[in-house]
Amino acid sequence: MMYQPEKPKFFFESLKIKCLTTDSTTAELAKLFTNMYRYINFAISNEFLVVAESFNRNIHEIVSLINTDYKRGGIALPGLTAGPCLFKDGFFLINDNPYLDLITASWKINESLPLFLVKKIKERINLKNKRS
Repeated sequence: MMYQPEKPKFFFESLKIKCLTTDSTTAELAKLFTNMYRYINFAISNEFLVVAESFNRNIHEIVSLINTDYKRGGIALPGLTAGPCLFKDGFFLINDNPYLDLITASWKINESLPLFLVKKIKERINLKNKRS
């Protein structure tokens, strides 16, 4: 049985949901690019957190200053990245790509953030003999 893309499009449009159609490879690349764009943006915010901490400054205040009434703002708050898609989707893109530094740097930053946060907590609180 051949897939008929007009049937799901008709269904979603009957629910007043805008539906864009394309081929499966283009759709998958759009999903991968969107997820990696988000993941890289999280990495930038997380890198800024580390830099701000090195100056003993509050990243939330800095992000607020950047984003308040500034048309070039839009920096996300730093934090943990979650969900399997954000982590794994970059692997699909770097397989044959010679320019993978941005994606791999994002992995390094985002996936090392929990260790950075634990280190900062240990600087403020004695965790010896603490249990979860």
